[in-house]
Formats: sequence, C-alpha cells, structure tokens
Amino acid sequence: MFGRVLFTFSVVLVALVLATACATPTPVTKEVVKEVTKVVEATKIVEATKIVEATKIVQQVVTPTPVPAPSKKGGTFIVYIAGDPVSLNAIMGNDGNSLPSVYLTQEPLVLGGENWGHKLLPNLAEKWEMSKDGKVWTFNLRKDVKWQDGKPFTADDVLFTFATVQDPKVQSAGFRQRLMEGDKPIKFEKLDDYTIRATLQNPNPVLAQAIGVPIIPKHILDGQDVNKAPYNQKPIGLGAFKVTDWKSGESVTLEANPNYFKGAPYLDKWIFRVIPNQDAVVVALQSGEVDFANVRGKDVPKFLGNSKYNVVTAPVDLARYIMLNQAKPQFQDKRVRQALSMTLDRQAIIDAAEQGYGVVADSHFNQPVSVYKAGKLAVPKQDFAKAKALMTEAGWVDTNNDGIVEKDGKPFKITLEYNPGWTFMSPVASLIQAWWKQIGVDVTIRTYDAATFTTKVFRSSDIDKPYDAVLNGWGFYGTEANGYAAYYAPSTVGASPFNYQNPEIKTLFDKARASLDDKERATLYEQAEKMMWDDLPMIPMYYPVRIFVHNSKVMLDEAVLDTSRFLPFLYPEKVYLRK
Repeated sequence: MFGRVLFTFSVVLVALVLATACATPTPVTKEVVKEVTKVVEATKIVEATKIVEATKIVQQVVTPTPVPAPSKKGGTFIVYIAGDPVSLNAIMGNDGNSLPSVYLTQEPLVLGGENWGHKLLPNLAEKWEMSKDGKVWTFNLRKDVKWQDGKPFTADDVLFTFATVQDPKVQSAGFRQRLMEGDKPIKFEKLDDYTIRATLQNPNPVLAQAIGVPIIPKHILDGQDVNKAPYNQKPIGLGAFKVTDWKSGESVTLEANPNYFKGAPYLDKWIFRVIPNQDAVVVALQSGEVDFANVRGKDVPKFLGNSKYNVVTAPVDLARYIMLNQAKPQFQDKRVRQALSMTLDRQAIIDAAEQGYGVVADSHFNQPVSVYKAGKLAVPKQDFAKAKALMTEAGWVDTNNDGIVEKDGKPFKITLEYNPGWTFMSPVASLIQAWWKQIGVDVTIRTYDAATFTTKVFRSSDIDKPYDAVLNGWGFYGTEANGYAAYYAPSTVGASPFNYQNPEIKTLFDKARASLDDKERATLYEQAEKMMWDDLPMIPMYYPVRIFVHNSKVMLDEAVLDTSRFLPFLYPEKVYLRK
C-alpha cells in the first residue's frame, strides 16, 4: 500500500491539539511532552503485543471469542473507512480507503507480496515455474473462474491488465515499476487461453511476488480511457463480493458473489461506512452501527472486559514516517535530512499518537522484511546541538537572529501536512513543529485533501509534487525487500513519491533483484538498508501496533485475522455473524 496503506488512528490530547485544521499550533515544549508521556503511561491499560520475530505476525487475544453457532449464512457486516476511495479500479485504487473494497471485489494471479499477505500462494494462477536462468516464467491459470457478469476469465485479461499498467499514460498507483525492467516493459505473451509466459532480459527470482496486481476485465475496458472509465466507480471483478452502490461521503455497499471461485461468501452484504472521525467510529462501535474497527489506545478501556466486544492487538506490516519532497532545495542535502531526524523523540511520538502502542522504527524496511533485524541499525537520539551543527555545516545559518536559519538569503520555511482524517497526527505535527523550530526551521502545519494528494503524489511520476513535508504511512509489502524498489530505487526521480534517486542504492536493488543466490540477495539488500539509513530518503518514525475491536456477533474463526493484509482477514469470504 503505497502510502499507501493508511489505517486511521486518532488521539485527542488537549495540550497538543490544533485549534483549527489549518492553523499554526502553539509550540510544544519539552515539559509538555513529559506531561503527555505521564498521562499516556497512566492511561495505558493493555500492553501492546511485542514482536518476537520480525517476519511473523503475532496476535494477542485480549477477550475470548464466543463459540460459533451452527448457522453461518446471511447477514450484513459493517466496517468503516476514513474517506471516499480514490478509485474502485484495483490498478488505480491502492490507497487506504480504496483497498478494503479492492480486496473483496478483485483478485491477483498470486497472493503474497504487496497488499496480499506474507505468504506466496496460488490464486488465479494455480501454478508457475521459473527457468533455471531466472529469465523465463510460465504461469498456468485456473479454468474455473468467471467475471461477476458471467464472462470467463482468461489469459487475455491478464495480458490486458499488464499492458494497461505498463502504459505510462495510465495512473496505475505505483504498480507500473513492478512490471518493468528499468525503462522497458517486461514481455508477457499468451501461450494459450490459460497459460502466459514472461520473458526477461535479466534474472528475476521474485517476479511471482511482483506481479500480484489485481486483474481487470479486457471485455469491459478495452478501448476505453482507463483513467476515466465508469468501471472505476462500479467495477466488475473476480472477487467474493461485487460493488452495488457507492455513495460519495457515505458508504460503499458490496453484495456476495455466489459464483466466487473459492466458494460463495457466508455474508449477504459487506458495507464500508465513511467515518472520518475516530471518536465517531468508537460511538458507532458502541451503538452497533459498525461491527469491526481498529481503535486508538485511549479507547481500549471502553471495550476491554465487556462481553459484548472482542479486543485484539497485533503488530502490523506498517510504518509511519515523514516524507520530504527532495525536489525542494531545503531537503536535497542529506545533512539537513539527518539533522531533522536527529531532533525527533520517537518514543514521545508513539506515546502522543498511539498511547504507547508502537515500536520505534529502526530501518526503512518494515519489520516483516526478511533482512530486517531489530537493533541492527542505531536510532539517533534526540540531539539538538548535533542537529544544529549539521545544519550549519550544510550552510543553513541564522544570520539576522530572527530564529530562522537561512541559506543564500532564503529562510528555511516549510509546510508540514497530514491527512485531516488522521487526527492522531495532530499532536505529532505539533511536536515536530516545536522540535524543528529549535534548529531554526519555520514550520506551518496544515491538512491536505487526501484524494488529490494521492493522485498527485502516489499516482503521478511528475517531479512537481505539491508538498514540502508530509506525515504519512505505508506498508503491507510483505517479506520481499524488492517491494520497496519503486520508492527507494525508482527508474526515474519523479516515480518516487518523495522525488528520491540514489544511483548506488538503485544499483544494489537491481543486483539483488537479478540474483538467484538468496545469500547474495540478502547481503545486497542489507547494504542498501544501511546506505538508506544514512542517506534518509524519508524519515522513519515508528511501527504501529494495531488494536481491533469487534462486537461478539462477528465470528472470525474461519476468516482468520491476518494483519499482513490491509483488510486483515485471510479468508474474508468466511466472516460470518452469530445468529
């Protein structure tokens, strides 16, 4: 999930909250941070699950799951999303509000890799094989799959999807890079109606993970402008549910697909209600208007110990970070990026945003990545003196004693933005504003329009991106480090959402992707990881821990809660309601 994958957490801390969405908050002092930490510690009721092994998702059930009733068919399951989807076309809607519907309505060839879990599994492709030299892949497709309008799914749909994603004119949500070799499209060809072959110029032992792109129907979209097609609002997919209604600002309603190739869903309907305010989400859970949601740490006591609810905490393949637009002259010197990172007290950020439910980030890779190891890289401690020295070394000096550093006569003034639905980032923005002010950086805080931002930053390869710095999050890339190449080692500068390109890092990613030796690949990715930690393409803050609450009528024993997926169910078609 470029940034992709954005769950909504929020927190109301009176000492830190913004007066209005676009106002510049009162600076937060170190004393206020200490007071907030005390309050957080006093109100923390449940310890977050510790991540024992970086590549495993460990879950802690806090309240027991009721015994399931015999009858499982029927009913409506209601969850929430924080805002309108960007698109319901799976190759375009790769954001946090689009992905939940995409998961249920559309399907990729394989499961695993970005968005589809940690384990590589057959899906629309029932099997595949790689040649000994790693340059030719053959995928055999299932023959029993139909589109939701009854048309058969074939190799033609796969080739059409991949060609559409490879088309630079299509805003394909960051998927294009995965189907390219440098600036050239990977060659896909049809051997028969249910067999396709990929031929590469260089070995690629992880192509199966890379092509986990949801398939779109050729018979509906061929000849249309995919960017503007009516399909994007009401897709015909291959998934367990089909879209029946999308009311902007209100809800997306899905109905069961009785012909789903994995078996008809237990539920009749699955509804996503648009609820941008996390306090309103809690109220909706308590009133029964929403059946399942992730909540903030401060809300746990409202549900813990109540037999009407189940509460589960689990680590998640997700990171929160500060994205710096490196097309802006202020951020092009890595010493500046290092100085900004050095001002952060990451534990204070976790406490303010998540009430302690999180882990300090110590890599540009998320914890499930195979080469990640906790503690391998040292997290810089908050050090304003050293940060000021780095700023001076980079040429940023306060020459007129107004508290703002300048270079070449231009003051260091920037805007720090965040999604307005992410109210949990309000106190974080205030903390960062105060910390950066101490090294002479003048920060104005404001929120942005999420759909416009996603389109212009994550779905565009333009260098002219409309932001300075952004509080953001991404995840669900799985265990393969190559999933991060599109952002840290893009083929062009603008393809990275933060306009980053380092030739040395790109070389390491390219060599690793082409290596058939697992040990060599791991070594190359670790070298890239270490180099990125010094160069700071963006500034990692923390890995959140997810807190889920659902009412006791919701049965997840067969669905299996799986936080390696954005919609956290291994088998969503098997969610059912206790009668």
